[in-house]
Order: sequence, then C-alpha cells, then structure tokens
Amino acid sequence: MAKTYYDELGLEPKATAADIKRQYRVLAREKHPDAATGSDKAFVKLQQAYDVLSDKDKRRVYDDFLASEKPKTTVVTASAATAAAEPTSASKTATPAPQAKKRWRPSWFQWLVTGLVLFIVVLFVRVAASWSGGVGPLATPQASTVDSPSPSPSPPRIPSPSPGA
Repeated sequence: MAKTYYDELGLEPKATAADIKRQYRVLAREKHPDAATGSDKAFVKLQQAYDVLSDKDKRRVYDDFLASEKPKTTVVTASAATAAAEPTSASKTATPAPQAKKRWRPSWFQWLVTGLVLFIVVLFVRVAASWSGGVGPLATPQASTVDSPSPSPSPPRIPSPSPGA
C-alpha cells in the first residue's frame, strides 16, 4: 500500500488547512523525539508531510503529482513533489527539516564535583604558597624589615582634665 503525506497525517485529500494544522499538532505531540513514544524518523516524516500540505502551492503540486503517479506510488518525498513541479531546475529540491540538536546540560552532581575540584585546586595553591615562604601568585605580601625603617612609637596619650576637679 502506498503511503502518502495524507496517510502520514491520517487525513483525506479533501482535508482543509485547519484540519491539517490540527492533526499535525496532535501527532507532533505524540511523535516528537522528546516524547516518551516519539522517534526522530517518525517526526521528520510528519514534519515533511506538514511542510508540503500546509503550503497551498506545494500542496497543489503534490496533489497533481499524486494524480499522475497514483498506480505506481510507493513512498512520495518532498523532493519528488518539487521535482515534478519544476522539471527544469534539478538543483532546487526540498530538503528535510533540520533536527534540533539536544543541548547538553550538566546535572547537579557534575556541578558539585566541579566545585569541589576547584576548591581543592585553590586550597592546594594556597598551601603551596605558604610552604614556599610567601613566594607565588597567591602569597600575601609581607613587609621587609631590612628595607623599611621601623615605625616610630606613637606619643603617649595625655588624659584630659575632668570637669569636676
């Protein structure tokens, strides 16, 4: 049995644009790769069917193609429908919709390990700086007793006279 874009969406060829959009949204929720029952291949097929059937011009060309190829059709792709519409332009074929790449996100455990490793590295650098006698990028500057004179002591405080004396 031939599988057409109408079969992919579970619709008849006389379906309206609103019917196509409604059925696409229902099936997209089921076949989306992030859904529990979804897969990449099924969603790409569904997306191709919707791309062709939702555009008036592409749908007219596709319907003409189905009418001319009805007995021989096994699987019709968007590139075949486009080729039938533009026989002189072989370079303008429809390509499948690009798949969104799933972004990697670190889990809470990976964040915890990264923070601990960073803490250990900073702690190690500080300890190594203190062992090296204060030499290094994180060492605290210490005053040298050879180059600078010792500070003079401050003068003694003289108590102020009390008002009742």
